[in-house]
Amino acid sequence: MSWHHPLGPQQRSIRGVPTPSPVGLLRPAATAMGSSSRGVPRAVRAWLHHPKPVDLTEQWQNYLGLCGTWHGTWQRLSVEGPSLKSAQRFRATCAPCVAADGESVHHVNRYPPEVAPKPGLLGSDGMMEVDFGQMNKSNFLQPFGPRSSASYGSGWAALYPSSWQTERLAVELISRVGAQRHRLIAMWQRKDEDVALTMLTSIRESQADGSERVFGTGSSEHGEEHVAEQVEEDWYTLSPSTFALVPRQLSSSGDFQIGLAWATASDDAWNGLIANFSQHLQSVQLPK
Repeated sequence: MSWHHPLGPQQRSIRGVPTPSPVGLLRPAATAMGSSSRGVPRAVRAWLHHPKPVDLTEQWQNYLGLCGTWHGTWQRLSVEGPSLKSAQRFRATCAPCVAADGESVHHVNRYPPEVAPKPGLLGSDGMMEVDFGQMNKSNFLQPFGPRSSASYGSGWAALYPSSWQTERLAVELISRVGAQRHRLIAMWQRKDEDVALTMLTSIRESQADGSERVFGTGSSEHGEEHVAEQVEEDWYTLSPSTFALVPRQLSSSGDFQIGLAWATASDDAWNGLIANFSQHLQSVQLPK
C-alpha cells in the first residue's frame, strides 16, 4: 500500500546524523551569520534538542491545536542543478476541522482543479473539494495509512514514512505560530540504491481568508521565476524569511535531518523545527 500524501505524486550523499547534543546538530556556517541573507540565522543554530513526544493524550491535543481552516500559497520547487526552481504556485485551503466533541477531525482540502491530488467535488467557485476522511485517536499517528507515522508537539508536527523501503518517500513538517502556519513537504524518489530529492513544497498559511487563485506553472505571484538558492550544505533560502534544510539524497542508513525556519511578518523571531531521523524520527530541535 503506497502512501498518498495530500500533495499527490509528484546529488550527493550526506553524512549520518551524529549523537544529539544540547545545542543541536546544525552544521558549521559557510558564511557570515546574524541578519545576513546568505546564511542560516544564528538563532536557528541555537535551537535546542528535544526527544520526540510519546504520550498519546498529549499528542492528540497537540494535533488538535494544529487544526482549523488554513488559507495559503503553495510553492512547489523541482530540483535543477544546485538550485531548487519553481515548478508550480497556487493558492489552496487546508481544513482539518475538529468535531464539536473534540474526538475526531474531518479533513477537507480545496484546490484549483488542475492541481488536485485526486478527484473531488467541484464547487461553484471553481475550486475542487477533496475529502481526506476522518482522523481520531486510533489513526492520527498514521495519517496516510499504515505505512506512515506522525509525531505532534506543541505548535509543530512531523509526518514521515514508517518504512524507508518504498519507491517514494515524503516527509512533512508543520509549524504554527498564532494564526499563521508554515508547512514544508519534501519528496524523494528511489531508483535502485539511489534515493534523490525530486520536489520540495513550501506552504505559507493563515487563518485569515484570501483569494484562491492560480499563479501559472513555473512562475511566481508577480510573474517572476523563483529559485531557492543553496546557502550552506543542504540549506536553502526559500525567501528572506524562510530557510529549509533538505538533503538532496538520502543515505541507505536512513540517517538525515530536515528542517524549516521561518519568521512571521510581525516580529523577527525564528520559528520552526529540525527533525532528526535514523530510519524513524529520533528527536527534534526547537526554538528556545
